Amino acid sequence: MIKSGRTVASSLIFSCLLIVSCKSISPARIVGSWYYKDFPGLTCEFKSNGTYHYAAVTKQGVTMSADGTYSVDGNKFTVGAPDVSPASSDDSAKVIIWGIMKRTIPPTGTIAWKSDDEFTVTSRNEMRGEDETVTWKRKK
Repeated sequence: MIKSGRTVASSLIFSCLLIVSCKSISPARIVGSWYYKDFPGLTCEFKSNGTYHYAAVTKQGVTMSADGTYSVDGNKFTVGAPDVSPASSDDSAKVIIWGIMKRTIPPTGTIAWKSDDEFTVTSRNEMRGEDETVTWKRKK
């Protein structure tokens, strides 16, 4: 069956628009407050200036936080080294939150959107030799 020139052109335009919309993820889409799906006490505020504020509340009610930078380029998600600021100056607290952060916000990964209110970041865990995926949900 032979398609008309107009049908072929329409199909090509639609295909190009679909490809562009799938590959173009606006960095602004991540701006806002999010919580880690598996631990709602762990939150992250991604700001429009490319910085984030990360906070975790321990079972004892102690809040530990960190601030840093992030970027989204297409589907590549990158996080800069954080400035860890626990409630106390205890170095062990800094080690704990840095360990938690590397698990929930890996330095680099692939971002994928499940919806406007949920995204995942997949990164390679070289120690385990496998990919790991974490899920973030928008705070409402």
